[in-house]
Amino acid sequence: MCSVAFLLYIPFIFLGYGADSDSFLVLETGRGFLKTGQYLPSRNPGFIVYEAVTLLLDQLGGSLLCNLGTLAMALLCVASFIYICHRFEIQNRRLLATILILHPVFWSQAACTMDYVWALGFLLGGTALLFKEMHKTAAVLFALAIGTRCTSVLTVIPVLAYFYYVNKSTRIKFIVCGLITVAIATVFYLPSFALAGWTLKFMKPGYIHPEAWTPFLKLVKWGYRNIYFWGLPTIFFLLLMAWYACGFLRNANNRSRWFPILALCVGVILPCEAMFMVAPAEIPYLLPMLPFALMAAGILLEQKTQLLVALTALLVFYSIVNFNIAQPNVKQAATGAHFGLWMEPGYMIKEVQDRMTMTRAVEANHGKVPQSDQ
Repeated sequence: MCSVAFLLYIPFIFLGYGADSDSFLVLETGRGFLKTGQYLPSRNPGFIVYEAVTLLLDQLGGSLLCNLGTLAMALLCVASFIYICHRFEIQNRRLLATILILHPVFWSQAACTMDYVWALGFLLGGTALLFKEMHKTAAVLFALAIGTRCTSVLTVIPVLAYFYYVNKSTRIKFIVCGLITVAIATVFYLPSFALAGWTLKFMKPGYIHPEAWTPFLKLVKWGYRNIYFWGLPTIFFLLLMAWYACGFLRNANNRSRWFPILALCVGVILPCEAMFMVAPAEIPYLLPMLPFALMAAGILLEQKTQLLVALTALLVFYSIVNFNIAQPNVKQAATGAHFGLWMEPGYMIKEVQDRMTMTRAVEANHGKVPQSDQ
């Protein structure tokens, strides 16, 4: 499966740093540090692990090496996901891995200069190591995940809680693992904490357009971007899958056997959704829940392989064609929307277009990083 993912993702390493302006904020942090010796976070509360890695890769090989590093982390995600499914004894794990590989949000982030896949790779890699009883190494990976994206704490906690629950005789090891994770992760945020005058101001996200973040608009954006994490046709299909899943859960033996793992999946998905409701800024914010949603699907639909195959096909379709039900009144700062039904380029087609546009902008600027719109 990793070889398939590699062949699928490798063309994207040649499309510049990426389409997300945050990529260039990370680059500016590293390049600014080299010039002044001062660390200025790319965004609050600081993404110091990824900022440091990107500084190194950018200096050694520019966008090509930065993107190749992300691709390597994507392969770690896939390999760890398959291993975790194997240890959980989840059926159809290769089909589930195929869905992960082809999911357009994961695909779009798998070979660009952005931190989502790095954080997920550290998380899944650490989870896989816990099965091998490598608790201290897993703790380092969990801390790196949190240092890459602070919201990774929402996934690390339920993972450690699961292992603590199912390993009654060795619980102390998972407590130690958690303490090591906290200690190392705390160190990663000390520079941002110091820059904020040792106050919690460094935790406050900076939104340019506060009028676009009213409670009502947050709710609307949360719902809309949840739909387009999967695509409109896929959302309707997921409702059908949920109906089949309810039948699976009506069986008491199924509930008893799979309760801890399903609780883990729900324990990851719900906090991710809650966080996204607070700040529904970008669809990839939902990426950490994807492997756990697929694990739950694999459990609940273990006798409905055809539904998983259909899900795969729908996600490929969404990569090519998108049916959009709303368009913002102001691009990048919507305070309202126009509703209808539009056929548009799919998620991956648009990703390629956006990356090529950004690459041309960099080239037109004589190879320099363009100023961000953030």
